[in-house]
Amino acid sequence: MRTIIAATLLLAVAAQADDSNYRNTLIGERAFGLAGTFTALADDSSGIFYNPAGIVDANKDSFSLSASVYTLQNMTLKKAFAPLDSNLQEDIESSTFSSVPSTVGSLSKLNERVTVGFNTIVLDQREVKIDDMARLNDPTIAYTREAMFIRDTKDQILLIGPGLGLRLSDMVSVGLAGFYVMRTFEDKTTWGDKVARRSNNEAIKVQSISQGIKLETGSLVGLLGVKLNLSHHLKLGATARTRSWRVRESGKITSAISTYYRPDLETALANDDDEAIYANKPHFGSRSDGISSSARMPYKLALGIAYEKKLDFTVTMDLNYFNGYRFNLLTVEGWEDSTVPLGRVDQDAVLNSSFGCEYFFHKAYPLRFGIYTNFSSAPKVKEGDYSTQEHIDIIGGTLSVGKEDPNYSTTLGLAGSYGWGRSPLPIVAPDTDIQSLEVTTSSVSLLLSGSYYF
Repeated sequence: MRTIIAATLLLAVAAQADDSNYRNTLIGERAFGLAGTFTALADDSSGIFYNPAGIVDANKDSFSLSASVYTLQNMTLKKAFAPLDSNLQEDIESSTFSSVPSTVGSLSKLNERVTVGFNTIVLDQREVKIDDMARLNDPTIAYTREAMFIRDTKDQILLIGPGLGLRLSDMVSVGLAGFYVMRTFEDKTTWGDKVARRSNNEAIKVQSISQGIKLETGSLVGLLGVKLNLSHHLKLGATARTRSWRVRESGKITSAISTYYRPDLETALANDDDEAIYANKPHFGSRSDGISSSARMPYKLALGIAYEKKLDFTVTMDLNYFNGYRFNLLTVEGWEDSTVPLGRVDQDAVLNSSFGCEYFFHKAYPLRFGIYTNFSSAPKVKEGDYSTQEHIDIIGGTLSVGKEDPNYSTTLGLAGSYGWGRSPLPIVAPDTDIQSLEVTTSSVSLLLSGSYYF
């Protein structure tokens, strides 16, 4: 029974706490339209996040607000109930609509060589809501079955911090930024499974697992950048980001498991054995201390190149490398008089890329578009493999239009993405392992953004 508890708690974090895809949210106004391809440009307040060396190229002091990102997310788990019973072939589907502020930032040019700024960024926000049920009522089978799955998950990463840009020469600038990273993860999950004899609707097995997890962490991360203006139009940018250092964490876990079943279900059904032994195995637990997670933001290296003719057109490309590392998703000290590390996770190194274009109409109306990859760092999983990690590769595109004025700018943008891969799912049965299921995801986001220059 304790194995089921551990597996269920682990899957709540592993399947929905997205530590494998690092580009789930596009930051900034201009950068959004360029699909986050901003390392070699970085000349507005979002440059503190992309490359603080670029903020010295901002023309004026500014205050910017990406007012809201409205996002519709869809997820489909293929034949999610089938591992529980091969006759249950239904998919699990979820659709979630959310609205969150994306970025608030400001820049101040102290002089021609020094610029400082401050940013508040929602780096990632993921919300998944699932409420689905599968029913089996085949007259040719000796039993009926109902399976239920309910999940409500929220995962948010917020970055707050300053940036400094220094112009060393007309060709070279450098920058430094530091962020306090706040993460909040909440998950509430319920699995239910009921098997009944067809002849009299007598329950053969009733089992349910309910659990809740809440984790709050605080970390520090640093970013160093350099920007080279090779010519009036050609620019290069590079950054190195540190791993995050944990400075605060707290968490709470609750669980309830109840099982009422005949140990040998198939034999009981085949022999119509009324004397088979029934068992009732409840388990309840709650913890609010001794809970930790060693998940971190990984080291990151970024390289960008851009060809820019201001108020005319721009073409830019980025490469982003994230190193691989290992960590425990969740550790519970003293759970049933022991320490339970729930899941040693292996993250592979991953390389993502993006490409963006910008074209100005009448020197005041920029049209921007871009494409990007958001490949997973989790090891790939084949059908039938045991896995506790979600691996979803994502590709996406962006399109935005704006209005540029000497004193302000506004942008309306649209982004879409599609992902495919496999996701783990806990199956409610004492003798069944965690299953890896085919999954597809899609999302559509709308950006409303504005900046004021003074």
